[in-house]
Amino acid sequence: MTSTATAPEPRHPETPALRQWLRRVLSDDELSVTAMDIRESAAWAHTRGAIRHNSGRFFNVVGVRGEGVAQPLLEQREIGTLCFVFRAPAAESAGPEVLVQAKVEPGNIGGAQLAPSLQATASNLERLHGGTAPPGAEFLHLPGLKTVSSSLQSEQGSRFLCKNNRNLSLSVSSQDLEPGLHRWLPVRQLLQALHEDCLVNTDARSVLVCTPWEFLAGNEPFAGSQPLAAELRRSFLARPDGPRLHGLMSELERLRAAAAGPRLCALEEVPGVRVEPSGLVRAEAAGFLVRHVQVHSRSREVKCWDQPIVDSLGEGRAELFAARLGKVLHFGFQALAEPGLSRHVELGPSQAAAPGEPEPVAGIPAGAVLLAACRQSDEGGRFYQDVTTYRLWDLGEARPDSGLYWLTLADICALLRGDGVFTNEARTLLSLVLRHL
Repeated sequence: MTSTATAPEPRHPETPALRQWLRRVLSDDELSVTAMDIRESAAWAHTRGAIRHNSGRFFNVVGVRGEGVAQPLLEQREIGTLCFVFRAPAAESAGPEVLVQAKVEPGNIGGAQLAPSLQATASNLERLHGGTAPPGAEFLHLPGLKTVSSSLQSEQGSRFLCKNNRNLSLSVSSQDLEPGLHRWLPVRQLLQALHEDCLVNTDARSVLVCTPWEFLAGNEPFAGSQPLAAELRRSFLARPDGPRLHGLMSELERLRAAAAGPRLCALEEVPGVRVEPSGLVRAEAAGFLVRHVQVHSRSREVKCWDQPIVDSLGEGRAELFAARLGKVLHFGFQALAEPGLSRHVELGPSQAAAPGEPEPVAGIPAGAVLLAACRQSDEGGRFYQDVTTYRLWDLGEARPDSGLYWLTLADICALLRGDGVFTNEARTLLSLVLRHL
């Protein structure tokens, strides 16, 4: 099927300066990632049917089997913390400012990307690695801190088993808070950067989407003069459809109750999976490998460590369809069951394929107009340069019989106040809308 692409929007004038800052941080960091034999590791071992850390924490590489599922997953049941700190600007006419971190990760495209003020696992916050506290950990204890939003959100259910993060947005009155790996930016500048490839990491996108959009805008949301901004504004200001949302959540609960979660098994018991003595886990049928690597990074809490990391065998894609119902812009989501989701089923993109997975049979509908797109590497602490292309499409008129749940922006924002409704990929797609706030 054919579709129509529009010309790319101009780059924000401050974007080159942000990339220059990231390059400087990366140069100072001297990041290196090299293959390592797990038998040489003092911290990791293939034991009892899984790849495990000797502390019993961090994460495990385990096998799972279930209805239609047989693959490795990264078992990480502890709750991580993703936090943005905001402050009011010095000038009354300006919008809020946000403290971003230049975070170096072994699997990032480009090495360093813009990240939340604090991005840390529970194990790292508790300093089980024996190193320093994660950059930004002190922000959780600032005097006068106020919570803007807090919710529990999933990570990729196709790769993680029961991995969730606490998405926090906090406001602070301090004007002096700016350690070396952090920088204050106008929120609007960060929102503009969301359309750039591999610049703002997936965790930052998730927290921004879960922050009240009125707060991010600082004034009237979607106040731009472009026709798309006007349509987004009408969708945002529409009254949330209470009965429809109640019915949707009831349907999700029904699907979750009916879903049989996969059972843990030894890696060796998963059909098609082979664990080599070096620690390499081959799972070509699932579209990825798990490699063991050694990492050197001067900016991290521990300067040298080794770990397993997922390396997918192809790129992924995620599509979100926008269309009109009753002349109001709606967005179409599918109820997506993934083996690693702790709730089993969440609202996912209109179409999606994880990196290395086969493309969906259905293509982009004929006549669809491309509204926004970006290529984004997955979370660089667990994925080695895994890339997904995210695209937002305008289909014109919505088809109620499409098998999708059609929601206004008002509906979406109401659901975002809860825990675990949208998948990680759906939240990244919604981040493409925030440019127009």
